[in-house]
Amino acid sequence: MQVVKPQMEYIVDLVNIVGLVASVILKLDYPILTPVQNTYNTNIGGGVTMKCTIDSSHHKVTAIMWTRENIRIYQDSKHVIADNAINQISGWTTLIIDNIQSSDNTNYYCMAENQDGWGTSSVITLNAHALHLPIVSPAQTTYVAIIGGVVKLVCTITSSDHTITGVFWTKTSANASPTLHTGLKYVIANTGTNQMRFTTLIINSVMSTDGANYFCSAQNQDGIASSSITLHTSAQTTTEGTTTLQQTTAVSVFRWAYIKDSNLTFEEIKEEMKEYLEELKSNLTVDKTTTTTAIRRKCLYVTTEHLQFQSRSNITFHNKINAFGVDSRIFLLTFYVCITTAIPTTDEGCAAIKGRCQNVRTAPCVGGNKFYELLCVGTDQFCCARETAKEKDCRAQGGSCEYNCVGSKPHSNICEGHMSCCIAFN
Repeated sequence: MQVVKPQMEYIVDLVNIVGLVASVILKLDYPILTPVQNTYNTNIGGGVTMKCTIDSSHHKVTAIMWTRENIRIYQDSKHVIADNAINQISGWTTLIIDNIQSSDNTNYYCMAENQDGWGTSSVITLNAHALHLPIVSPAQTTYVAIIGGVVKLVCTITSSDHTITGVFWTKTSANASPTLHTGLKYVIANTGTNQMRFTTLIINSVMSTDGANYFCSAQNQDGIASSSITLHTSAQTTTEGTTTLQQTTAVSVFRWAYIKDSNLTFEEIKEEMKEYLEELKSNLTVDKTTTTTAIRRKCLYVTTEHLQFQSRSNITFHNKINAFGVDSRIFLLTFYVCITTAIPTTDEGCAAIKGRCQNVRTAPCVGGNKFYELLCVGTDQFCCARETAKEKDCRAQGGSCEYNCVGSKPHSNICEGHMSCCIAFN
């Protein structure tokens, strides 16, 4: 079919056997079709509605059709054609395309006919692309909370193709329910980057009515994705410790990738994991007298040694974490044991090696002193002291100066003060 333009003018010469009689102008008034828009952008698997207006002021419209390039489109399960301009001098026509695939990306035209012929629109282009919604993954799909207690619901969000533009929580429904906000009942905490977020919904003073489905949702330029979490409530307080520990373990797995790839210091990790460490503290008791010297020595290695030498090496903290010989599933618990067994209750450890406790971040150690983290009480307090010859002798023998040797052989005459050089049995 040949596409012609509307309102074409032709000069027709009338002649007979004698010669030219006259010249007349013949004007053909084809319908004028105007696309509502010339480009449609949509997603693979979605749908689109294309529309054209029709103006045929001198003659009534007798036929309407749509073409894909120059091939006519017929109505079927994928295409729906509608109009209101037949036998009218003006109106509109639409083409609906469902379940769009990449093969539908091409040029389309709307056409209409009157007694003078066919008129056609300018080109209409369809661009369909794959949908890249955020990926929302809950740490657990089901939680059990004790009535009167506190529960934390956790999700991780990744969006490698587009920036995350919003993160929110709802109750009962992902779309129809109001968004939850931080207040007395709920606390929402979000951390991470534009491509990877960690979101936590904390529910305080749990009641039986809090048992429901909760949805963590994230948005990018392609749309919104959600994932559901079911919360059950229980009045049985005997399982509270177990429930809380399971939730905390899940949190440690969830946060592991972020923690280990962030090159954080020991103090920064303590701050990042503060809420989870506090939860462990309220549910667990660590007996310092039964903690093996081997674990305590690894704790010292991870904390003190890293802080002392990080400025002179490129070793990052997550490499030091590997000294534990543990994976992400028990990282948080082991980390908590180290903090609990290492932090003293007084500054006597610093005094025993003739040091001084101070905030080395604002007042660095001077005069050849180095700082020890585990010998002082208080936030950001470190012991500035010289490493004595006896301490060097203890380290040379593979030991560490401690107040109590558990599962190791003490050498009381090597370390200063009342500390002993604790060396593991062969």
